Amino acid sequence: MSEPAGIGPLMALVRLYLYAPDGNPPAGWHPGRDVKLLWALRRQATDRELADAIEGIRRLCDRGALSWARPGSKLTLRALYRTHLGARPTLAVALDAVHQTAPRERDGTAPARVASRVDSRAPQPLSALLGSFLEK
Repeated sequence: MSEPAGIGPLMALVRLYLYAPDGNPPAGWHPGRDVKLLWALRRQATDRELADAIEGIRRLCDRGALSWARPGSKLTLRALYRTHLGARPTLAVALDAVHQTAPRERDGTAPARVASRVDSRAPQPLSALLGSFLEK
């Protein structure tokens, strides 16, 4: 399925983090559903926030912080859309999971680097992974 313009880099992160380890969606889930969820989530957050939240929900899952998902299990963007962990939206909790553990940029407010699971030997800045996509 071809993805709408602008969604490709975020779907690449979905495949990298949520569909791990093989990059294929969970059984019975079509990636087109995640494309539609990305469009809906874009009304709530910026693309940079969504990129961080995708990584954050994976971190939460791998730590065992999600009662409904075993560590290492495949996830979908449904985990971030209209769901809550306690009283807080899961999207906000996932963002916190990244921001609390990531190195800070000079201003001390945003993640500076995200390790690439594609090439774990050389961490790359998030901006390099997403290219000019975030410049829009």
